[in-house]
Amino acid sequence: MQDMEKKWFKLFIFSMSVFIIVLVIVARWNVTLVEEVKKSGTERESLKKYIEKIELLGKVEINYIKDTLRQKAIALGFWELTAEYSDKYTSKEKQDCIQLIVMTDEQYGHKGFDAPLIFAWLEKESKGNPEAVSYAGAKGLTQWTDYRAWKILVSMGYPGYEKELILNPAVNLAGGLFYLHGLMNFWEWKGVKDQDLILTYTLQSYRWGSENTEKLYNLGEKANNPDNQHVSWILSRREYWKEKLKYWIDDAQKLTDKS
Repeated sequence: MQDMEKKWFKLFIFSMSVFIIVLVIVARWNVTLVEEVKKSGTERESLKKYIEKIELLGKVEINYIKDTLRQKAIALGFWELTAEYSDKYTSKEKQDCIQLIVMTDEQYGHKGFDAPLIFAWLEKESKGNPEAVSYAGAKGLTQWTDYRAWKILVSMGYPGYEKELILNPAVNLAGGLFYLHGLMNFWEWKGVKDQDLILTYTLQSYRWGSENTEKLYNLGEKANNPDNQHVSWILSRREYWKEKLKYWIDDAQKLTDKS
C-alpha cells in the first residue's frame, strides 16, 4: 500500500513539474513574440519552429494553439505593412503596436473589427508610416487632425495636445483604435443591426465625422463619391489581409507536417 502511495505521489510530482514547465515556456513565448519574428525570408521558418514547439506540449488546448498562431500571423502582417518605414519604429513601439492589434482582434474580431480590417485601414490612412502628414494636416499612423488629437488624448488621460504623443506610433494607434471602437458603439446604439453596415458607417465617420454621416444615414443618402471610394477600398483590401494571415498560418502548418 505504501509503495502504491509513493508511486502516486511521484506521478503527481512529475505531472505538476510538467505543468509548471509548460506555463514557463508559454509565458516565455508570449514575452518574446516580436523578437522571434524576423524580416525577409526567415518569417516562414520562424513560424514553422514556433508551431513545432507548440505541438510538443501535446496537452495544450487547440484553441490556445489557434490563438497563438494567429498572433504570430498578425505580427508578420505588421512587419509587412510597416516594412518601408521600419526604421521609424523602436523595437518597443513595434511590439506595443502588435499587441494592440492582437488584443483588438481577440476582443472585437467577432464584430468584424479584426486584424485584417485594421491593417487595411492603416494602409489607407498612412501606409504604415508613423510620421505621415496629410495635405489637410492630419498626423501619425491613424491620421489625427489637431482637434481629434486633443479629443483622443484627453479621453486617454493625457493633459491635451502634444505633438510627440501624436507621432508616437503606439499612442497614435491606441487612440485611433479607441476612437474607432467608440464609433462602432455609437452606431450600435443608434440601432444599426447589420455588422457590415456598422463597419461602413464607422469608417465613414472616422473620415468624415459621425454627425455628417448620421445626417446622410437619416436621409437615406450616401456620402460623397471620394469618401465612398475610401471606405470601399479599405473593406476590399481587408480581404487581401485575411488571405495573407490565412496563408501564413496554413503554410507554416504544411511545412511542419512535411518535416
